[in-house]
Amino acid sequence: AATVVLQTTADGSVANGTGVPVVYDGANSFGLIHWHTIYYGYAIFEFDLTGIDDTSTIDSVVFSYVNYYDGTSNTGFVDYFVEAYLGDGVVNVADFSTAGVNVGIGQVPVGTAGSAQDIVLNLAPVFENALLGNLLTLRIGTTTIGHQIQFASRESTYYGDADATLTLGVTAAPPPPPP
Repeated sequence: AATVVLQTTADGSVANGTGVPVVYDGANSFGLIHWHTIYYGYAIFEFDLTGIDDTSTIDSVVFSYVNYYDGTSNTGFVDYFVEAYLGDGVVNVADFSTAGVNVGIGQVPVGTAGSAQDIVLNLAPVFENALLGNLLTLRIGTTTIGHQIQFASRESTYYGDADATLTLGVTAAPPPPPP
C-alpha cells in the first residue's frame, strides 16, 4: 500500500451558540466545544482527494492536527467523536447538520501548544465513496459538557505549517486482465 498525505484545504468551526449555526473561520485557532445541553461547536476539516484513483482501496486513515492550547488552562483528556461525509470543499453552516458516518471515538490529551496529535480513524465505505467526488469532510465534536479541543488553523501565524493532515494507506486497484 502507498501512503498519501493530504493537507486540509479548508478548516474552521460551526456552532449553534445563538440558536442558529454560524461559521468561525480565518483566525489563528478554532475549536470544538460542548458548553451545555443546547450549545455545540464542531471542528470542520475539508480534504481534496483528487490525486487518488477512484478505484483505489483505502487501507488506513489517520487524522493529524496541531494543538493551539498550551494545556495550562485546560488539562487532561478530551472525549471526541469524528464523523465523515462527502465534502463540498468549504466550511459552511451545512456542516453543522449534514449526516455523517461515525469513524472514530475516544480521548486525546489536551497537549501543549504547538504539539502534534494523531487520531486513528476506523475504516468505513465513506472514505472510498469520497474518491468518486474527490472531496471529504471530517466533523469532530464531543458529547462531554465542558470538553474542548482548540486546533491551530491553516491561517495560524504561531505554528508555521499548522495544516491538519489526513494520512491514507492506499492500495491501487489491479489493472483489468488483457482481453
